[in-house]
Amino acid sequence: MSTRLTGSVAAMVAVSAWGASFVATRIALETLPPVVLVSWRLVTATLLLVWVARGAWDRSRNTGWLERAPIGVLGVVFALHLLVQAWGLEHTTAIHTGWIIGAMPAAIALGARLVHGQRLNRTGWAGLGIAFAGVATVVWHQPAGLGTARFGVLLQVGSIATWTVYTVAAVRPVARWGPLTVTTGSMAVAAAVTAPVALVVGGGTWLPPDGRTWAAVLFLGLVAGGIAQLLWLRSLAEIGAARTAVWLYLEPFVTVAVARALLAEPVGAGAVAGGLVTLAGVAVVQAARETRTRTARAQPARRR
Repeated sequence: MSTRLTGSVAAMVAVSAWGASFVATRIALETLPPVVLVSWRLVTATLLLVWVARGAWDRSRNTGWLERAPIGVLGVVFALHLLVQAWGLEHTTAIHTGWIIGAMPAAIALGARLVHGQRLNRTGWAGLGIAFAGVATVVWHQPAGLGTARFGVLLQVGSIATWTVYTVAAVRPVARWGPLTVTTGSMAVAAAVTAPVALVVGGGTWLPPDGRTWAAVLFLGLVAGGIAQLLWLRSLAEIGAARTAVWLYLEPFVTVAVARALLAEPVGAGAVAGGLVTLAGVAVVQAARETRTRTARAQPARRR
């Protein structure tokens, strides 16, 4: 099997797992408080990643704890991200969440522009406008029968912000220590932060009470948290960021299919329209960034 094919398959499986994770979260939240669910998810994912990344940690032993402080900050942000997302899924559907999360690549492009000075041309800015107009459409069309759905949708918009902060802030640590070390370290910190909170405010519900909830928790931790992350890193290494990112367009469609099959969630026409507009805007942003990159590479280097 060619490297390009294996990289594409790895990205497809990872994105599919993340698309299904919103449904698994909804299932687990039927019996677990959000903070307990997030804690279990982080602990199980950390155990897997620590085992896989043990060699990478050995190579970074000479690094002082103070120097690795950015990884700790990333862990706190990651914990906040998952908590906001789980809290939002208590109030809205997995389908609405999937359409909104589709705007993440556009938000990350904006974050990179503001923090790292990565420029966007006019087409890129237009794409950002289209993507955020699509998100606004999804926010406006709340699901029938869920009186607090709009609040949940706004929380998911907030989760886009937390993930953008995590992604943009991770650029320099990843360049220094590598993606596997940074991912494992930040996830371990997130697990350490959420576990005590889960024990204190978990309302006495600390263990999944039935097989259905256990299955959802293990899927979130081992598959969506650990295995999907490793597959995503493999895809980045084998086919590059641009080709890997294209697979993110699959995520909301996986969410819709799984949510319809397992939860019988309604598919509102307004949310679908807004989701498709969001994806169209993200596609415009991606195309603008790739065009700018090719143009920059084609230009001869200036003499100093």
